[in-house]
Amino acid sequence: MDGKKVMTMLKILGITVLLFVSLVALSFAVDLAMGTGFETALSNLRTPFQLMSAAEYCVLILFLAVLFGGQIASVWAKKKNGRQGGRAAKKGTGGNS
Repeated sequence: MDGKKVMTMLKILGITVLLFVSLVALSFAVDLAMGTGFETALSNLRTPFQLMSAAEYCVLILFLAVLFGGQIASVWAKKKNGRQGGRAAKKGTGGNS
């Protein structure tokens, strides 16, 4: 995996997090603009998670695992391959000299 691919994946992850935070902030701001109190606005942000069934929690966890797991696995593989590639290149260069 090259650096371009890792940067692309990190950009996708960053955009996803930015969109999530922006939408949560917008929802919170709309609740406050409608005249609800601070505590009620925070409660409205948590309500969907409080009303979820076990199956919906499983789907949410699976979605987050796919979203973040793929990114983490690729970065981890890149670091692992980078270390092994460095050792192999040194051995190959030293043997040919």
